[in-house]
Amino acid sequence: MQQGLPGMQTNGGPVNGYAPHMGYQMPLGAPHMNTNQLPGTRHKKEIKRRTKTGCLTCRKRRIKCDEAHPHCRNCQKSKRECLGYDPIFKSQSSPQTIQPAPGTFPPPQPQQHQQQPPPQQQQHQHQQQHQVKQETQMGPEPQRYSNVPQGYMPAASAGYSPATAMQPSVDFGPQIDPALGPVNSAIAPPPVQPPPPAEEYTTSLHPQRNVRLVNMDSLYSLDNVPPAFPPHGSNPLPAHEIDMIRGMYLAEYAIGLDRFFETTWYTDHGFNQLLANHDLLHYFSHCVERFRQGQNGTNTHGLTSLEARLIWQLGCLPRAFPSNPPPQYIVVLLQRLAIVENLLCGTFLDSNMVPASPPASPPDPKLVEQYTQYLQDAFWHQLGRFVSIHDDVISPDAAQQIAAALAAMRNILSMLENRDVLYSMAIARHFGGRMVDYNEGKTLVSKSAEPDDPIAKLAVAMTFIRDEDSNGTTQVVQRLCGMCRRSWQLQRQTIPSA
Repeated sequence: MQQGLPGMQTNGGPVNGYAPHMGYQMPLGAPHMNTNQLPGTRHKKEIKRRTKTGCLTCRKRRIKCDEAHPHCRNCQKSKRECLGYDPIFKSQSSPQTIQPAPGTFPPPQPQQHQQQPPPQQQQHQHQQQHQVKQETQMGPEPQRYSNVPQGYMPAASAGYSPATAMQPSVDFGPQIDPALGPVNSAIAPPPVQPPPPAEEYTTSLHPQRNVRLVNMDSLYSLDNVPPAFPPHGSNPLPAHEIDMIRGMYLAEYAIGLDRFFETTWYTDHGFNQLLANHDLLHYFSHCVERFRQGQNGTNTHGLTSLEARLIWQLGCLPRAFPSNPPPQYIVVLLQRLAIVENLLCGTFLDSNMVPASPPASPPDPKLVEQYTQYLQDAFWHQLGRFVSIHDDVISPDAAQQIAAALAAMRNILSMLENRDVLYSMAIARHFGGRMVDYNEGKTLVSKSAEPDDPIAKLAVAMTFIRDEDSNGTTQVVQRLCGMCRRSWQLQRQTIPSA
C-alpha cells in the first residue's frame, strides 16, 4: 500500500465519487469559497447560521436549508420551486472572503443552467456543498455525476456493469452532490453554449496523430491572455499574509490537487514546501491581491491565467521534495505529475516514468481499502502507458496498445471526476490530434451510429472538457481543463488544412 494516497471507492461506489456512471454535470466552479448566500434568522445559533445562508425558499418557510447549489435538495425532494440564493450575500468565514478566479470559457457571468438536451447529449447539473470540511485520510468528500451521454461508452445507459456487481456494501458518508433533475425553464437563465458552429465536421480520422507539441508555460495564457508576473519581492511576507495564503491554499488548492492526483500529500505536506519556495509564495500573494481586486469588480483581466499558472506551480511542489531517495509515495506522485504534463502538452512519457502495473488478480472487493487502491494504481498505470505510446507514426501495434489502454481506463473510472477528466483528455488527444483541420467552431458529426465510434466519443469528450472548464467542482479541475483547451488551440495553429 503506497503512503500518502487516499482511499478510493470500488468501481461503482463513491469516495471522490459520482453517480454510477461516467457523466457530464454542470457543478459550480468554486465549491469551497462560495459567497453567494442569503442572510436570514433563526432562534438557535447553529440553525440560524445554516438558515442565514439558505435558499430563498427555505428561508421563507423558516426551515433548515442544506445549502446545496444551484438548487437545494430540500426543495428538490419536496418538489418545490427553489428560488436560489441572494447574490449580494457575503460569507463571514475568513479564508473564504477572497474567491479564486472565475471560469474562463465563457467569460465570467452569472451562473446559468443548461436545459436537458436529447439523450445522445444528456447533461445534468450538480449541487454543491460550500462548507470547507476537515479532510480525512479517506480523502475529500464525494461529488456525484449524473447520466453519461450515449455514445461515450459502449455500456448500456449507465456505465460500469461488471464492476458494480463487485462493489461491497460500505457506507462512505452522506452524498454531497446528488444529480439534479431537469431545470425549470420558467426560472432558469439562458443556457451557457459555445458560439454557433460555422459548419459540421464529418471527415475520417488520419492514421496517425500530427500535432504541434507545446510546453506548459504556453498553456497558462487562457483566453489568449498571458499571466502578469508581479515585481520580484525580496522581503519576507508579513504574518497576516502568510496566514491568508495558508487558509486559501488548504481550503481551495490543496483539496483540489489531492483529488486530482489521488493523494493527500498537498494537504499534509504541501504548505511547508510552499513556505520554502520564496518566488512561488510571492506569486501566490500577488494572486490573492488580484483576486481581491476582481471581487471588487476591478482589474479582472487575466485572472484565470494567473490562477492556471499558480495551480500548476503548486502541483509541481513535490518535485522539490528534499528527501533523496524520495519515499515511494513521492515517486508515485512524481509519476502522475509527469503523466498529466505530457498528456496536456501532446508529448510522450518516458517509459521509466510509467507506474508499475498492479497484480494481475485484484484483491477481494470486500477488502475495500486494498481494492480501491488497486483500482487507483491500475488507472494511473493505464494512463501512463497510454501517454508513453507513440501515436505519431502509423503502427498497428501501437494502435492496438492505445485502444487497450483506453478500454482499460474506461472500465475503472469509478465515478471520479479526475478520472473522467483525464480519460476525456486522453480521448481528445488521441482522436482529436488525428483531425488536423478541426476546430471548436465546428460541430462533430459521426458517420456511424455505433456508440463506440471515435468521432462520437471525441464529440462527447470535448463537450465534457468545455463544461468542466467552467463548471468543474474545483478550481484545479477548471484550470487544467482550460489548459487542455488552450493546448488544442496551440497544437493546430501551424497545421495546414487537409
